[in-house]
Amino acid sequence: MRYDFLVVGSALVDVIVETRSLERQDVSGKYAEYVLHFSSASKSLVNGLSVSPGGSALNVAVTMDCMGSRVAFLTSIGKSVFGDFILDKLRSTGINASFVRRADSQTGVGINLVSGHEKSALVYHGAVDELSVKHVTPSMIMNSRHVLITSLTSDKNFPLFMRILKLAKDNKVPVVFAPGITMLRKFERRLRNLKYYFDIIILNYEEGSFLTEQKDVRSILRRLPGRIAVVTKDRDGAYAREGSRFMHVDSLKVRVRNTTGAGDVFCGAFVHTFYDTGSINEALKIAAVVSSMKLSRMEAEVQCFPPEILKFLKAYEKRIRVREL
Repeated sequence: MRYDFLVVGSALVDVIVETRSLERQDVSGKYAEYVLHFSSASKSLVNGLSVSPGGSALNVAVTMDCMGSRVAFLTSIGKSVFGDFILDKLRSTGINASFVRRADSQTGVGINLVSGHEKSALVYHGAVDELSVKHVTPSMIMNSRHVLITSLTSDKNFPLFMRILKLAKDNKVPVVFAPGITMLRKFERRLRNLKYYFDIIILNYEEGSFLTEQKDVRSILRRLPGRIAVVTKDRDGAYAREGSRFMHVDSLKVRVRNTTGAGDVFCGAFVHTFYDTGSINEALKIAAVVSSMKLSRMEAEVQCFPPEILKFLKAYEKRIRVREL
């Protein structure tokens, strides 16, 4: 079977902890804008708690599956109940999970502390760190129209990343790269010296600025190594470059309840729509809509089936504007 996308990266369990009891301190101009902290030897009230499948690669894969892409998924999960939980999620979708590996280590866990609309996360990567070169075969790449790689952060992961790039280049398979800040920091020198031209590269502003060592969005987009480069920037919306064209889409004014997974959903929606329509403008518009749907909901998981997207798009279409810079 030939897939539209082979998605490679993390699958973990997201625990969303909603609380209003954390003390919030403004430390603007220092290392962080805000600090959320617990008082020592005390209990803090939790106002809401939910558990759902998550992880950057899984969120991207589920979004693209919901929108109609045929997706295969390469990841590693544990053999415990959390691993079964993720497999149950995959079985409820059209995603091919035959490449999902079961490891003796624990499934990754993300504990997301949500206070107001701000989020802080504690992340245990777990089994995905065991993914290595031996887990990819040439046929996986040859049978995929595109490969999408999200953050891979362990010393075993990086040779796998390089092997996938070589196989994709040898077989003329376009690669989409959507790394997280942890991967960029861990392999900073190797990624900056990497001589590879991605078909699409998608990062948020912090990640793009770190990789390119630039502050201006245009400068970041120019220096990102991709035929198409996309940078998301929170309330400022998202920016894209194709050749000499620069585009911008405004963010929608929705009540932000939880930012967990919003960037992953944007990535999945953008990539699916771009390869489906060939239009960056359309891809930016749809991605802005789908990520706004995610931001407006507390749960980490959002099912973005096309009828729901179209309904949301119709309600907000007059507020969405893609313009050239």
